[in-house]
Amino acid sequence: MNKILKYLALPLLLVSLAACNGDNDGSSSLPVEIQTDWTIEEIDLMHSILRSNEEIPFHEIFVAEGNEYSIIRHSEVDKISAELYLPEKMLDSLGEVYYDPLDDLELYKDFCLDKHGYVLHAELSNLEEHDYHLSKVLNSGIAHVDVEIVLEIYMSLGYLVVDGYNVTTYTTTFWPSKDNLNDHSYDDEFASLNEVLSLQEEVIPSLVSNTKSIPMEVSYLHKMYRGQEAVEMSIETTDANLLINYVDDLLSSTRYVLDAQNSTVAYDDYYSEIDSVDIFLFKEQVNHCYKILFVHYW
Repeated sequence: MNKILKYLALPLLLVSLAACNGDNDGSSSLPVEIQTDWTIEEIDLMHSILRSNEEIPFHEIFVAEGNEYSIIRHSEVDKISAELYLPEKMLDSLGEVYYDPLDDLELYKDFCLDKHGYVLHAELSNLEEHDYHLSKVLNSGIAHVDVEIVLEIYMSLGYLVVDGYNVTTYTTTFWPSKDNLNDHSYDDEFASLNEVLSLQEEVIPSLVSNTKSIPMEVSYLHKMYRGQEAVEMSIETTDANLLINYVDDLLSSTRYVLDAQNSTVAYDDYYSEIDSVDIFLFKEQVNHCYKILFVHYW
């Protein structure tokens, strides 16, 4: 269930309006505090989702006169959102645009790039629609673990939306079950494949062989997939029977069935109705690299 905090933004023009008040009765106006950052409660909420005490960057457009913003925690998919209502495009008497909400979106996007060290990924963005995918690398503090913070910036139904979440990549030379990680003395914070998706270890079975003798390089990426929590795994190995054996293991586990309706030319879909998990096995391998996508539905 999402936790929503909603605030009516503080008007930035109050100070200047007070200074320009035509009623000069000799009395002094009380100073007006202008919001320059998220509230303590909002910051704590962001830190509960984003690693390394990171926050969605605050900008003064969130508290411009008349604006209203919300901070929303999507706890089921480890995502935090800042949503800011922006006025519609405004025209003057000559039909010229004097306000466009997309200008504020572009302003905020450039602010994140120039002031907060984010990088724009054009291949993951829709530039024509002003939908932007930004990221920056964080220090995970754990060996073989890389963490990025991602911002997705876009307009939706009159709102400027900024989604923030982490993408974490784990790398091993074996199938990342908890037993194997323990045998190799990996850090306790190094999550197994099932742990990343908050599943019991038996839900996603290990490879049939599950031995340390198979030469492999494994990287698995904790990410969002169509609004769901997912892991994208790449396995580099010369074992040509790897996925064939894995399919046998999936089907013999009695948890999974082949979902022919949702399978495609590119991948086969194996679905567990018990656990609400899809395992997409991609058929084409490139340079002995096989791709698997695990999606856990909430």
